[in-house]
Amino acid sequence: MMRMHLLVVLACVVLACLTLTSRADAFRYLTCNGKNVRWKSSFGLVQNLCSIPSGSSQAKAYAAAIGQWRGVGGMQDMVYHYGSWSTSHCWVDLDDGWNDVALVEASSIDGSLGTTVVVRNCDQIDEVNVLLANLSTQSFDNPDEAFASGACPYSPTRTGRSTFLHELGHAHGLSISSPGGPDNHTLDFTIMRPSPPVPLGGGPSAMFAQPMPDDAAGGRFLYPSTVGETNLMASAQRLTSGNIRSTAPWQTIQRCRGDTFSFHFTTANTGTKTVASDQRFFIAPSPTAHAWAGITLGTWFGATVNAEKQVHPSVTTTVPCGTPKGLYWLYHQVDAGNAVVESSESDNVIHNPLTIQVLDCGC
Repeated sequence: MMRMHLLVVLACVVLACLTLTSRADAFRYLTCNGKNVRWKSSFGLVQNLCSIPSGSSQAKAYAAAIGQWRGVGGMQDMVYHYGSWSTSHCWVDLDDGWNDVALVEASSIDGSLGTTVVVRNCDQIDEVNVLLANLSTQSFDNPDEAFASGACPYSPTRTGRSTFLHELGHAHGLSISSPGGPDNHTLDFTIMRPSPPVPLGGGPSAMFAQPMPDDAAGGRFLYPSTVGETNLMASAQRLTSGNIRSTAPWQTIQRCRGDTFSFHFTTANTGTKTVASDQRFFIAPSPTAHAWAGITLGTWFGATVNAEKQVHPSVTTTVPCGTPKGLYWLYHQVDAGNAVVESSESDNVIHNPLTIQVLDCGC
């Protein structure tokens, strides 16, 4: 048995913008003797209170990640919170039969943001230990849906929730590797990418780090149920040549009324059914105006997105005549007419990185 002591430190690490050039692939998993490597029954996680105190942002991110995976319709509710160690239990025993979740010194997990140690017997997962880096640069608060502003412009300070979600994907059996084998991460539009940035969902109060279509498909493949799900999601990110990019430039553009501008948008379908809905684009003078009517730029009627897939089309639109001058945030709304009954209505609207300075000119 290996014991890892928890050194609670705040190391200052700067993460650069990451550029990934490999092609996109579907979800990944392992097999042994022709059988999928997975849990045979639900598994409970044990929270290490020494490194993840009750009520902390880390504890909230841990609970949110469990809830997000359990919220995938059509996937069995495999993971749950079993209990907690006492605050004096400042270590993790590997291969002791307990599924520990803890924050550790980054150097103990090779400088990674997180890692999951999987103990298995051929196709049977028997134990997982989920270890996350305790870095000052890895905030566990909810990230900005359009990526927090920064020079990249992706800021590495809001990776904690995505890391928890990613590692719990490993804990289920997604993108795990054999000892000494090749890396098994996917480079699709997914939370199971090997490093940030990852795609985020939208909404005024949603958990922006959440399972994407490929993640949901992988979970349903390993743990299928007869439950279906319908859910569309707006995202301010898109997949381009294996890279996660913003759907619009991270900048402010100046336009007169009647002028045009172009951007991409992303609609993700995390459900099990192909859905057609109206996609609306609007501007509003606030980055928190998700529920506002705003000023409509246009609507793409009856846009179809296949089950467990996403689309990244481009659109060209015009600043409407009569728009008051000022600074506006760009929004995208899926299912604009609320015609689709969804498992979640909180992730249908996002603000993009692009802002528009409407000048007092034009029509």
